[in-house]
Amino acid sequence: ESLLFRLLALSPNEREVLPGMEEGRGDLIVPGLHIVLELMARLGKECLTVSDFGLLEGVVLMMDEGTPWPVAAIDNFELFQYIQSRFAP
Repeated sequence: ESLLFRLLALSPNEREVLPGMEEGRGDLIVPGLHIVLELMARLGKECLTVSDFGLLEGVVLMMDEGTPWPVAAIDNFELFQYIQSRFAP
């Protein structure tokens, strides 16, 4: 949460010059961090491992490991519904 407060004190332009921040993401990092913190709270987690791989690479790795993945989750809305069903209280 301390990271959230530090980011809130910065403008979107100031956030974009932070190391590791992609251009055009300065306005998205705060709402995204709110989502992550809420998920962590609901799951009772105190730490998070971050990867620079994207969703596509994660799906490919899961398929390679034989981990089940919903074949029907083809578009973003269906994927959202699947994830929501997994984390809903």
